[in-house]
Amino acid sequence: MIQSVAVKFKMISHAEDELSRSAPYRDIISAGRCLMKYWFDFWIACFILAGSAFALIALIVLVRGAADLRQMFTRFEAHTRSDDRSAGDFRS
Repeated sequence: MIQSVAVKFKMISHAEDELSRSAPYRDIISAGRCLMKYWFDFWIACFILAGSAFALIALIVLVRGAADLRQMFTRFEAHTRSDDRSAGDFRS
């Protein structure tokens, strides 16, 4: 059984070798590889563009968001202090 599978595999690979050696199929295969190279390069370029855009947006949000967070916590702290002072007036 294993030998028959190995023989069939050799026959298939031999047929593929013969097919790839014939001139018309060789041209088609090389053209396909050439097109696939451009397709692969296209997706790599898209991946790099998307990654750099994400990094830029994240950096902008980080820089501007940090200033907004500091301002928010400063207002929150000032508001909490004024509430503590006004609550003290009502207790006495």
